[in-house]
Amino acid sequence: MNKYTRNTFADMGLEILKRAALLVLYDTTSPSEGLIQQDEVRKRLGIKNVDTFDSARHNALIYGILSHLRDDGYAYHNVGYGWRITEEGVLLIED
Repeated sequence: MNKYTRNTFADMGLEILKRAALLVLYDTTSPSEGLIQQDEVRKRLGIKNVDTFDSARHNALIYGILSHLRDDGYAYHNVGYGWRITEEGVLLIED
């Protein structure tokens, strides 16, 4: 496997994880109401908890994915309260 193939796999994998997380937000929140915790997103995606004593670390992967969605304009994060889909995210799913 060359560097191009490896990087293509990584890019495709990230896009698949982003879409899956966005679908969780779509199914559980709306742009005008409701927030979901990243731990709940992880559970709904069926991603097992990382065996660590640091509770912030076991959701680092999900936080990173949700942060990508936030940076893309598809998710909103209210620190300490949770995540929800934005209108742009809804449009992406429904188109």
